[in-house]
Amino acid sequence: MSSVPSPFAIEREMSAAMRLQAALMAEDGTLSPDDQLMIDTLDGETDVFAKLDALIESSMADAILAELAAARAKRFKQRVEVKRDEARRMLEALRLNRPLERAAYTASIAYRQKVEANEAELPEAFIRRAPDLVALARALKAGTVPGATLSEPQAHLVVRTR
Repeated sequence: MSSVPSPFAIEREMSAAMRLQAALMAEDGTLSPDDQLMIDTLDGETDVFAKLDALIESSMADAILAELAAARAKRFKQRVEVKRDEARRMLEALRLNRPLERAAYTASIAYRQKVEANEAELPEAFIRRAPDLVALARALKAGTVPGATLSEPQAHLVVRTR
């Protein structure tokens, strides 16, 4: 994998590619209908695809690193919980009546209540609802739905790996 191209290098190659495309445009201002010819010409005359390859490969590598970091962070969080649980049990066993003040920390035991609810028996005031966006999108593509619209399509990059 090559290094990530600088914004300047990307701009330079895009400028060269755009000039080449402009030179190959038909008299009516449209591009040639033969995309493969355009790709081959751009590939042979510029480094725009090499810059694009480096950028996407770097993005894919960063995605893998982020995934690995997330898994590692999850393991660290689990270790934190195990250690905190052990410390809590130690403090409970010592039966201290006040917070324990140490040089680096002050530790105490706090007792909290958790809410346990049976949703079927709760009054409406305590129930939250959110629209089903997937079903709403399907309905909007088929027709109109009062109070909802589809936004303008926004471009996003799709990269599939083998």
